[in-house]
Amino acid sequence: MDNIYAMNGYIASFDSTSYLMSTLLMVFQAVIALLSSTTIMQANNDVFGMAVGVVVSWIGLLAGSTVCFLLAKFLLGYFVKFIIKKFKLEKIGDFVIKNGDSIVLLSRMLIFLPFDVISYILGLSNVSFKSYIRSTTLGCIPYLAMHSYFGVNLTVSIKYSIYGVCILIALSILILLLKKVRI
Repeated sequence: MDNIYAMNGYIASFDSTSYLMSTLLMVFQAVIALLSSTTIMQANNDVFGMAVGVVVSWIGLLAGSTVCFLLAKFLLGYFVKFIIKKFKLEKIGDFVIKNGDSIVLLSRMLIFLPFDVISYILGLSNVSFKSYIRSTTLGCIPYLAMHSYFGVNLTVSIKYSIYGVCILIALSILILLLKKVRI
């Protein structure tokens, strides 16, 4: 359903429950990954207007990523703990616990990485739920702006400029994190 007009019509067809249905559609997209979240976010802007559309997309993005994180944490967590013990990778887990906010924020600033895949990977790590929510709430803003607000209207040069700024911010966070750990 990459046709934006079809998605606009689909979301608008729910009338007074369109906000809720769009949010649920974003959760479904995140877990099943058959739809593009970009298409849904652009449709939210078209159907609800820019301000409300961005808020609905932000809520849907957070809800979907949280479901992915929790599914990974609770359904696959025991398997990961077994692997960590078997291969003696506890130090990596300790590093992630101490630096969870920075790691999540860093991963979210790299907007070209698959958002939902990162949610699953972070769910498999030792990142706390509190760190995950706090950093994802802030860190998804560039992703949301890129795919919701700007959408298909971006020229290639502007899109690469946004990628570049996000990479610079992510590298800055990484450098600060590495200095903190003194690797």
